[in-house]
Amino acid sequence: MTNKEILAELKTNYEYLYDIRENSYEQLNKEELEKLRQAEELIDEVYFDFWNRLFSSTEDLSIPKQYQDTEKTGEIILIGNSPSADYTIQSENGNFDESIITCGDLEYYWYQDRNFIDN
Repeated sequence: MTNKEILAELKTNYEYLYDIRENSYEQLNKEELEKLRQAEELIDEVYFDFWNRLFSSTEDLSIPKQYQDTEKTGEIILIGNSPSADYTIQSENGNFDESIITCGDLEYYWYQDRNFIDN
């Protein structure tokens, strides 16, 4: 498994759990919903820690160039640093912004792009 594939799987599973928790409140009791929320938190922690460990190489975390707009802004769009964030922006000065840019905005779902996550 590649590093990006691990992040993609964690993000996908986080989204599945979130979707179940948000849309099946009639079928699940309060205790089951709380367990789903706790599972989401654990996935979030693992994802965030792993993302930070990989950050030493922003090349690994940068999305493909055709979705970047770095010539104008000098910013680099990275895979989100949390499974609840689609993208994180790194500015020229190195600061991070958990972006409000979504996969839908770019029409690019990095965690579904096999060519991207397999490399």
